[in-house]
Amino acid sequence: MASTIKVNMLDTNSGSDITIAATKNIAGANTQFKITGGSANNFLKTDGSGALSWGTPTAGKVLHIEQVVKTDTTSTTVLYSAVADITGMTVTMPASVATSRYLVFWSLSLGITANESFALVLTRVVGGVEVTPLLGDAAGSRKRASSAQMTAHAEGIVMSAIQYLDSPATTSAVTYKIKWGLNYAGTGYLNRHHSDVDSATYGRTASSITVMEIGV
Repeated sequence: MASTIKVNMLDTNSGSDITIAATKNIAGANTQFKITGGSANNFLKTDGSGALSWGTPTAGKVLHIEQVVKTDTTSTTVLYSAVADITGMTVTMPASVATSRYLVFWSLSLGITANESFALVLTRVVGGVEVTPLLGDAAGSRKRASSAQMTAHAEGIVMSAIQYLDSPATTSAVTYKIKWGLNYAGTGYLNRHHSDVDSATYGRTASSITVMEIGV
């Protein structure tokens, strides 16, 4: 039968340390244990000798990094007027400090027919709200996008790559997505040639999206 001891304070009989027997643990949810001191988004660090202190993320340093690599293929028939998520091209960064900035890289391998073109859009989702932090300027009826790729004369695989430093100013988790749409009716592909003939002269490729959290 388990026993219960109710106290408001523990103290040592002698010495300065209260020791828990080897192989034994204090059980409970993380919300049941309170450590006082520090400020929001501080972290505990050790000096290597057992002494703990509060630390803050260092400005100019990479605090966290996430990458998604997609090696399988997918396709779209969606026109740019209704861009759709590229399946698998989504990265979510955990909640952090409001001053953090996020460096986004993408490398996409796109298969399209002759004279077809893709419009590509980077979006950011925070708390269920999706916005487009990177778009070209409005200019008449021209389509606005983060990037665009096309083939001029023959079908083939074209590459799209961007780098963008984003400042969402939030302490919530941040999700980045890549959306795509075709400028003309047809079918576009990711990681494969449009024809996809089973021949050594045709290839299969990979695409990725990488996000780094930078301390400021």
